[in-house]
Amino acid sequence: MIIRQQQKNFTSDYAKRFTSAYSSQRTMPNIGIPNLISDHENNELIRLPNLDEVKEAVFSINSDKTLGFDVFGASFFKNYWHIIKKDLFNCIVEFFTKGKILKEINHTFIALILKTYNPVHTSQFRPISLC
Repeated sequence: MIIRQQQKNFTSDYAKRFTSAYSSQRTMPNIGIPNLISDHENNELIRLPNLDEVKEAVFSINSDKTLGFDVFGASFFKNYWHIIKKDLFNCIVEFFTKGKILKEINHTFIALILKTYNPVHTSQFRPISLC
């Protein structure tokens, strides 16, 4: 029972350390920086991409690069474009419209490295993260 509580405390401590303090979208305060682009240019920059633009971006990536934690590199998206294009496009549009992306896309893996022999506290571990 004591070990189970220690596990909960350990997990809770690290969950607090790696949780964002911001629960809503942050905005920049107006600090008097002049606008350098026109409203038309700004509208063009923030407009939703279309399917052709997404395809162009995907196919411009080197097929042997950008392997993710799931080992899906650009070649996967290119080879199966005809199957996944609608789902991928919908995911991207949802990101642009709601400002959120699937949490699975933004995973961070954390490995805990011992700082001392027989650690007792979470502070005796060094977290190493792979984003």
